[in-house]
Amino acid sequence: MYVWGRTPTATRGRVVVQQKSTSRWKTLAVLTSDRAGIFRRTFTTVPRGDVRARLAGTSDLSLPFSLRAVPDHIYIPFGGIPLEPPKKKDG
Repeated sequence: MYVWGRTPTATRGRVVVQQKSTSRWKTLAVLTSDRAGIFRRTFTTVPRGDVRARLAGTSDLSLPFSLRAVPDHIYIPFGGIPLEPPKKKDG
């Protein structure tokens, strides 16, 4: 699982990445963002339970998000002509 984000103020800070486990949030890691507030990391974890980020020492939380794969969706920009969706390969 690869996560990345930015602190609310876009400044350096410590970010706690957590995953929901039954009825509580389990800390996966405490990361330090760069000077622009961006943090990133790859985790080896079971893709069950939502994930969120919390700015350490504050009550600032990201919205929880699922680790389930999201199906592709075709968007037609600027009212253009719809294109054929890509054909799925057999096998």
